[in-house]
Amino acid sequence: MVKKEFTKVISHSGDDRLRLKIEAEKGKVVNMVVQYEAKFSEVWHPIVRYDCSHGFLHRDVMFPGGKKEKHPLDIPDLKQPCFMRNKILRIDGNGIGIDIEGD
Repeated sequence: MVKKEFTKVISHSGDDRLRLKIEAEKGKVVNMVVQYEAKFSEVWHPIVRYDCSHGFLHRDVMFPGGKKEKHPLDIPDLKQPCFMRNKILRIDGNGIGIDIEGD
């Protein structure tokens, strides 16, 4: 099993980032987490997370106070790109990449 994890700052201020965790087996993605985090008062907070930890691909939206909303995503397999605002996470045979459009 190959596991990769990295963080990418996505704003000029440095207060927004994506945290990515990908697990692949025999060239196939078997688990993934893409989490958008924002820094408020020098503390990082998770805002939105895409993952398949419950056996299906879904989006968790986190709110202050600990409330979470879970939204299933209609994506049949992890080879399709995940779109987040104007950022695109690609997972394909060439590896993992982030395309920043309009920056």
